[in-house]
Amino acid sequence: MEIENDGKVYQPMGHALVFHSDLIQGTNLAKSINEYNFFSYKANEALHLVGA
Repeated sequence: MEIENDGKVYQPMGHALVFHSDLIQGTNLAKSINEYNFFSYKANEALHLVGA
């Protein structure tokens, strides 16, 4: 892993929608959420975010 540092402080900004799986339990979304591969990842995978 490598981190570039040009001396400037970077403050990331953005939005995220995070919810506990109990929130959708028993709904149609809970039944079909496995069809969306975005919500499925392995523990050794990472989400890469790029700042602009």
